[in-house]
Amino acid sequence: MARIIRDPMPHLEMALWDLGPFMKAFHYWRKDMVFVECEAFAVEEVAKLLALKFAKKASVYSGVLKPRETGVPGTEGSIVVISRDNFKGMLEDKGLNVWVPALEERAAELLAFSSRKTLPIGFRDVVGAIAHLVSAGEISASKLHRFATRRYMGWLVDVIFYKLSEEGEIGKVPPSHLKAGKRWLEMIKEVEELE
Repeated sequence: MARIIRDPMPHLEMALWDLGPFMKAFHYWRKDMVFVECEAFAVEEVAKLLALKFAKKASVYSGVLKPRETGVPGTEGSIVVISRDNFKGMLEDKGLNVWVPALEERAAELLAFSSRKTLPIGFRDVVGAIAHLVSAGEISASKLHRFATRRYMGWLVDVIFYKLSEEGEIGKVPPSHLKAGKRWLEMIKEVEELE
């Protein structure tokens, strides 16, 4: 996919990643989904290029503010083309000449997409994958929280950590996140009682 994009747009700055690290923890999602993050001016061009190349094989989602499905639904997987302003702090895949976000950043993105229902990945699947990866030590709970906070979802990650810890489904979470999650949950219940 990187080569397909690089041929007509050799200087485009982009990040590329897929659901590979999360697939073993997903229960309901089996198709792969490839994410292409590029500068906003190129989103629609990249989406058109990939839709032509992978016609009927992959659903294509694209957008600057949020992804939306464009074209014919695919059978083998999905491609999501979204805008990105800042590529700093990412790992560089020198062989493909693309950036790769940290696993924690990818998990935060999936959480945002699933909670806002902008992509067809279920919220429970993403939470289950996060629990699996944190417990296995593959991602850092604090680093995930930092990326989620940038998406205005740090509070949600704390609540998820607290609930999963309470149910014994997650380990290796710093106590500060568990305390914060408990506080957030108590505040949510207070607001519900006001209604």
